[in-house]
Amino acid sequence: MKLGFRLVRIKFGRKAKIYSIQYDGEENHEFHKFVTDPEVRDHPDFEALRKKIKELYDKRGLLLQYFRPEDEKSVHSEICRIDYGVGYLRLFCIRWDDNLLILGGGGVKPNDIRFWQESPELSVEARKVADAFHRLKGYLEESGLTIEDLL
Repeated sequence: MKLGFRLVRIKFGRKAKIYSIQYDGEENHEFHKFVTDPEVRDHPDFEALRKKIKELYDKRGLLLQYFRPEDEKSVHSEICRIDYGVGYLRLFCIRWDDNLLILGGGGVKPNDIRFWQESPELSVEARKVADAFHRLKGYLEESGLTIEDLL
């Protein structure tokens, strides 16, 4: 089984390690695409989300209370988004454990929809993260490796 992506180190803090997904053949990892998207970067919520990420890896850790499950069937709580308060930015991620966060992509949730599933763009980003999670779990089970072996 081939993963089709690698995990790229973003930040090591006192409380957590942050990685992102970089798909084979892609020049940039998913988090880089997210933070360089002009619509995301210029959004009023961008700074609040950035601060929350810094808090997570440096001060607070990856406690469940800082994440909202985003798996469509709510089966895998590891597939989530960072909860930074009331806001319209969605950054989908995998909360692997208390020490490891894998960031995917995301975007801006339009004001006229209630759920990300109603946005074609956000649906694609959320499903990419869910697919990466399932591939990663399958690969580790099949190979007998641990997540640390891939970092």
